[in-house]
Amino acid sequence: MFVGAARTFLAGGFLFRFKLTSDRLHFAFSDLRLNDLVADNLDKFDITESESLLIGRDFGITTDIETGPNGDLFVVSNTNSSVYEISGKQPLVFTANLNAAQETPPNNSTAVGTATLLLSPDEQTARVSLSFNGLSSAETAAHIHGPAPPGTAGAILFPLPNSAFTDFLISPSATDVQNLKNGQLYINVHSSNFLNGEIRGQFQTGASASSFQFNSAGSYVTENAGSAVITVTRLGNASAPATIDYATNDGTASSSTDYLATSGTLHFSAGETFKTFSVPLVDDLYVEGNETVKLSLSNPSGGAFLGSPNIGTLTIVDNDVVTASSPQLILEESGPDPNQATAFDSMLFVRDPFHVQSIATWVDLGPDRNTRVIVFAANLQLNQGETASAVVVHLVDNSSQSFDVTAEDVRLVPNFGFAQITFRLPDNLAGGTCTVTIKAHGQASNIGSIRIVP
Repeated sequence: MFVGAARTFLAGGFLFRFKLTSDRLHFAFSDLRLNDLVADNLDKFDITESESLLIGRDFGITTDIETGPNGDLFVVSNTNSSVYEISGKQPLVFTANLNAAQETPPNNSTAVGTATLLLSPDEQTARVSLSFNGLSSAETAAHIHGPAPPGTAGAILFPLPNSAFTDFLISPSATDVQNLKNGQLYINVHSSNFLNGEIRGQFQTGASASSFQFNSAGSYVTENAGSAVITVTRLGNASAPATIDYATNDGTASSSTDYLATSGTLHFSAGETFKTFSVPLVDDLYVEGNETVKLSLSNPSGGAFLGSPNIGTLTIVDNDVVTASSPQLILEESGPDPNQATAFDSMLFVRDPFHVQSIATWVDLGPDRNTRVIVFAANLQLNQGETASAVVVHLVDNSSQSFDVTAEDVRLVPNFGFAQITFRLPDNLAGGTCTVTIKAHGQASNIGSIRIVP
């Protein structure tokens, strides 16, 4: 039984697999800690005691999981409107080293390049990556050609994008696939100086072929997740140690304000086929929409190539719900002052003037008898997980004393488009007119006033 996520806080949208007993009436857990049918995690969105169930991550919010006619698992993600196909078979890795000596005819260019082609398990599609440097002149085209053995020119089968690229999808025919397996397809790059091709490489596969790539070209994480975990996979021969460098760069997200720039090297031991690195996130309080971070792999060692995709995008899903405009303190048009704030004593529900200490002597208020005042503001709403302390009431009394008072309660008024804010009057507030400003999420409201009894 497969279970997807309704929220993305755990593993970016988990995919769990529950194995069943032979009579299909009970779960068959490999982790004895789950025999009590409870995953005693350390935190609400923590993987503890569910590690054995996790078979996939970064699927976002899953709306459907089905087994297709070919036996593969199909997962529908509502987060990015994608359908993922999961196969138990790995793609077949083909690699090519490009240089001028393999061109037809050979030339004296010093340019070099590498390419990978990952043939899908059903052999219906393939994903191509190409990188190169040192061309003698501007690139004019790139193609996959065939069928042709080394030293022989072949027809153009698949035009490719200009410049380096990753994760380019092609759909080879059954004949193309057979020619690929027979070493009859090659990739080359054309330039202004060498219109027939400056560098070329024959696609080959074998026991030693291997590649590094991201497990997905696109990953999604909510802004308040703390960090995004990115998975790098190793396909093909994994019998020897190897390394791969990773790095992040700004997309529409900015380092330090939206995420923390990350780079490093992943060290794969012999037999290891995947590793992860984390991208720390900055959870701000501004509505910015979804933002992106660029991910890249480089410098594979151990004879491995860069696979597809070796460039990815991390999308930070905005969790903020407030508007970009500042709070708007609601004023009382009929009040004694043009900027009179709509305000009430939270207990007596009477308007100002207010005493600093409550006059409700018949109520046992305990040691703190200071009056609580309610004011109202539009364009104010707490984000998920926020408390009233995210809102501050700024007061300036008749003696020019300034106070920043943390709100004690903030809630939306039912059926109205504004919020009510409850705060405590400070001990030393002077009598007379006192100005009021609401501050939240880096924004300040207009100025209102209330009256304080001396």
